[in-house]
Amino acid sequence: MLGANLDAAGDVLTYLALWKVIFFNRLLLAWQWIWYVCAMVTHGIAALIAYVKFKKFYFVHSISDKLLGASQFILTYLLFFTRIGVHFMTFICSLASVAGIDAVLIVCLSKRANPAVLSVFQVGTINAKTKESRSEEEQEGETHNV
Repeated sequence: MLGANLDAAGDVLTYLALWKVIFFNRLLLAWQWIWYVCAMVTHGIAALIAYVKFKKFYFVHSISDKLLGASQFILTYLLFFTRIGVHFMTFICSLASVAGIDAVLIVCLSKRANPAVLSVFQVGTINAKTKESRSEEEQEGETHNV
């Protein structure tokens, strides 16, 4: 869990550094900033839900979040070296919205804290495996008590 927390902290610091460069160079339109900030707020909400639900503060590392991180990294180069960067930002805002909703759903549907869930569709499988392992542990406990 420590590795995941350090990874999440590194991701946040990288995003803040990238966005500082983009913001101070005024490379994006105001509506793109507003949309992006709203999408990022959903990631914060997912982390708060995780803290309330599991007493652990973590960010989900889903496939959509990994795609978002790669896209943001590419965006900085597109903005400085091409003219399509501003248009690419619309894609990033859409991806950030999907990733934020995905993170909230993953945390809400999970039975235990697991930042390594790759998709909301994987949550049911992980919950089922958790139930199986718990029932096996209970059966072993009953065997040892007899």
